[in-house]
Amino acid sequence: MNKLKILLTGANGQLGMSLTHLPGISDQITWIPTDYQDLDITRRQSVDTFFRLNKPDCIINCAAYTAVDQAEQEPEQAMSINALGPENLALAAKSLDIPFIHISTDYVF
Repeated sequence: MNKLKILLTGANGQLGMSLTHLPGISDQITWIPTDYQDLDITRRQSVDTFFRLNKPDCIINCAAYTAVDQAEQEPEQAMSINALGPENLALAAKSLDIPFIHISTDYVF
């Protein structure tokens, strides 16, 4: 049985780390864990190149700008990560016809 290759953005965050450490899941999934150093989701070209090289079967987006106080001082940065990034991932998923799961909380601004 082939393992499902899942691209996980925000892998070093609390949610991303929790997902990769679920008991028994490594038998069924090969994680492609990324953080902003590995994949800039705010740049469409970066996303497209990464997808071409890694060929994921599914995307789980846990990446987010969650610094509440800073978001008011850096609204463009927050919008880029929390809106443009998921849009880029969704467009890439659509072009490859693969599932895209976006997880968000009330701490995303």
